[in-house]
Amino acid sequence: MMKRITAIILAVLMLSGCQLARQEGKETPMEDKLVGVFVTFEPLELDFDIEGYLNDHPGVLSGGEVTLDPGEGMEYAQRLPVTVTEGDWLVPGHEGIGIGRYWNGECWTGFSGEGVCELNSNIADSDEGSTIRVEGTVFFPDGSDVELCANPVYQTGEGEFYVLQGNSFHSHLEKGGSMSHSVKDEKTWTENGTETSYSAEFTTTVRAVTPAEQVALVWMSEAHRPLGREEYLPGQLPESLTPADGAAYLIVEEISDEGTARSLWQPGGEMLTVYYRGEQPWCLPETVQILWEE
Repeated sequence: MMKRITAIILAVLMLSGCQLARQEGKETPMEDKLVGVFVTFEPLELDFDIEGYLNDHPGVLSGGEVTLDPGEGMEYAQRLPVTVTEGDWLVPGHEGIGIGRYWNGECWTGFSGEGVCELNSNIADSDEGSTIRVEGTVFFPDGSDVELCANPVYQTGEGEFYVLQGNSFHSHLEKGGSMSHSVKDEKTWTENGTETSYSAEFTTTVRAVTPAEQVALVWMSEAHRPLGREEYLPGQLPESLTPADGAAYLIVEEISDEGTARSLWQPGGEMLTVYYRGEQPWCLPETVQILWEE
């Protein structure tokens, strides 16, 4: 029976991702702020102190089941300590992709770990408080079955970090498809007689791309004649490209197991991005600057 109770409580907690660590009337959790997510490919499978909860809440057990409101009882959930290292969350014993934005005592700072290829961040400060909105995008090959778990990371009033069990989300990514999952937290407290608010939302987006197995660059003249052809393996493109003499435009051929996709680049189009498979399940971008003559 005890195992059944624990499973029910953990299920409720995982379904309440937008309210994690928010508890009315308790000072310590109100000081903890959502400052990021630690995205993993498997659930962290953290414990819940069911015995401690039942001892502190006599009478809640009814018919062998316990039902918690969203966010209730999070002080009984296991917290894993987190540190920041080399621009990512470090959670001992677990691998994942980190996104973080937090106040370091002097200014807002943050990062995104390997795998996050696009990052949009908006932080608004006012006399009433702070609002944070961050979205990170991770690219996967077309047709991938992606199952991730977005685990919320919190910062205590003392500046320490910890991660809680988050919600899992799954998607089959068709060509060009995408899916997003958000972790939110909002809270308000009174400090020195002044009401202060804090609102944070971290969104993880997964998007399908076609990774190239080979890239060919064909410089073309105004008469539409090829002036030169360069071929590269993924991950080996140069940081910048100098057009061939007399080149009016560039044709980029991305060769994959789906065929060859071609795109045309003219002066004014200066940043070329190609995606390729890395050692991890996600795809990595390779960005090249085209140095057109002014």
